[in-house]
Amino acid sequence: MTAATIPPIEGKTTVNVPVEQAFTVFTESFTAWWPHQYHIGQSDVAEVILESHEGGRWYEIGVDGTECDWGRVLVWEPPSRVLFTWQIGGDWQFDPDPAHASEIEVRFHADGPAQTANYGNPNGHVIRMKEASTEATSFTWDIYAFGTGADLDKTNINLSSLDDSNDFSSPDGMAFARSSHAGGQGKPLMWLQTDDGAYTDVTNCMMLAAQPGTVGDGGARTITNTASGGATATQATRIGTAPGANLRRFLVGPVECEITGVDSTPDGRTLFVGIQHPGEGGTPAAPTSHWPDSQAGGTVAATLRPRSAVVVITKNDGGVVGL
Repeated sequence: MTAATIPPIEGKTTVNVPVEQAFTVFTESFTAWWPHQYHIGQSDVAEVILESHEGGRWYEIGVDGTECDWGRVLVWEPPSRVLFTWQIGGDWQFDPDPAHASEIEVRFHADGPAQTANYGNPNGHVIRMKEASTEATSFTWDIYAFGTGADLDKTNINLSSLDDSNDFSSPDGMAFARSSHAGGQGKPLMWLQTDDGAYTDVTNCMMLAAQPGTVGDGGARTITNTASGGATATQATRIGTAPGANLRRFLVGPVECEITGVDSTPDGRTLFVGIQHPGEGGTPAAPTSHWPDSQAGGTVAATLRPRSAVVVITKNDGGVVGL
């Protein structure tokens, strides 16, 4: 019997970012965008990795540390093209025979100026919104803080006048302190967490503590953005007053991690912080991080793999964490 030929399945999506950024996010951040309910291992997925070279593996790592191959990289041509195999059979198991594999090819190209010139803020920002009442159908807003390096132009880039104690990039999560303790009352404490790809040449992902003020404590402003090619574009916006001492870096995570998730005990005296995929740029043979084992000090084995974990934080005096 002759096997049926399945025609190629094609699709297209447009994202309003430069080609280089689209390629990087797709290939280096599988864990962030891949639906975690799809896996072949016995345990839940902790990471999905596509190695950045021809012949590289495409595989999952379970929360129990086990690895399951999905395929192999056939072509690696950043930032325009990547081709890799799908070697998971109808029984939802890995098939090592490449003759049975399907191929997945992804091409990246610019559709127009919006995809070639990045005029926006690559470091992200935090928006505040305020409704007049619980029945409101509209809201007022401004930008509490623009992410950026402290040393950048305060006229058009470091618009929130961040300094070495509070500069950040790629805010990705936030939570307010529980109202059951002093940190969540009056002017509640806000925890701000980052998942950074734009500022990791300076520091790692972090969590900051803030008292973010109120909408309207700043004013309107027009800024000029300059693209990498030198072209400029202006943008009107609303910026809150500079956070100053009301925004402070609380902790910095291990290399190549994401800070994600925060909560406390009802009394606020114990804080729990999630550290996800430390050392995600490494390989099993050459890990780029040994966290959390490296926290203990001393020498650890060169091939000891990093692990995601939840950090438990208390104050020496037993008080509310963050105050």
